[in-house]
Amino acid sequence: MLTIFILAPLNEETLFRGIMLNVFRSRYCWTMWLGALITSLLFVAAHSQYQNLLTLAELFLVGLITSVARIRSGGLLLPVLLHMEATTLGLLFG
Repeated sequence: MLTIFILAPLNEETLFRGIMLNVFRSRYCWTMWLGALITSLLFVAAHSQYQNLLTLAELFLVGLITSVARIRSGGLLLPVLLHMEATTLGLLFG
């Protein structure tokens, strides 16, 4: 349970929103938003164990939401917490 609810969100957000999204940082704001789209697609690809199209769309949406949270907050705490919440909701209602 520790892995699913804490370690996976922490590791994934560090990789996708911390490292990868940071690559797109520049003085042009559009590159950061392009980065949000690309890292969200990569986030979906990293969860290729899911075959249901609706699940993949939900993962893309989680990727976008956590990317926006990262861009707006400037940190990783909010994206990690949102990811944890999405994981919890997915397990409860998915």
